[in-house]
Amino acid sequence: MTDAPHFYGVCMGDVVVTYGAETWTMTKKEEQALLIFERKMFRRIYGPKYEDGEWKSRANRELEELSKGENIVKWIKGQRISWLGHLERMEEDRMPKKDLHSRTGRDETKRKTQERMERRSGKRSSSAGSEKMERVGDR
Repeated sequence: MTDAPHFYGVCMGDVVVTYGAETWTMTKKEEQALLIFERKMFRRIYGPKYEDGEWKSRANRELEELSKGENIVKWIKGQRISWLGHLERMEEDRMPKKDLHSRTGRDETKRKTQERMERRSGKRSSSAGSEKMERVGDR
């Protein structure tokens, strides 16, 4: 019988279905479609079982037990986290890292969060106040 984690590394994970998966964004609908596809492939690999004198298709629960709780969506999410770690370790001048920071808008988000927290507390830091004065002065 095939070992499920080994199956992910050799067939499902690296080559067939998940090429470039570390950069994918997936909706719940797409995740469900991948899980359905995966169960369909496992049913083909493991085949039906002979029980009580008749052949039966394997239930989803049985397939999950055979795969030891692993599934393609978990694997893809792990690859995405691995890729993010790779990006974070990259030198600042590399294009993928620049692209990551430009897409996340990390500095802008940090500034807006700080301003929102200051508004809630009713006080402003000296840097936030001076930025506001500069913007007013530019009008």
